[in-house]
Amino acid sequence: LQQIYQQRNDIFEYSPITSIIVDETGIIKEMNKAAYKMFPIKPDTINNILDGETLGCNHALSNKGKCGKMDICTNCIIRSSFNQSLLTKTNIFK
Repeated sequence: LQQIYQQRNDIFEYSPITSIIVDETGIIKEMNKAAYKMFPIKPDTINNILDGETLGCNHALSNKGKCGKMDICTNCIIRSSFNQSLLTKTNIFK
């Protein structure tokens, strides 16, 4: 079981495709190396931070704690992708 977990972790971590794991509230739980290259954040800064704050959304950064709760959030492609993936249990590619 530990070997399977390690293989899963290696595939996730070293995939060249940006991968982000969020919970149902929009808090980012994990990002892979490709995601850290794409977004200007460090691994130790994602603990209990909402997706927009982590990914540098100007609206979320200027309104701490309100990511996903503002009117503008309904137009957010990242937020809608996270929500669609959670609801349908499918991968979303945009």
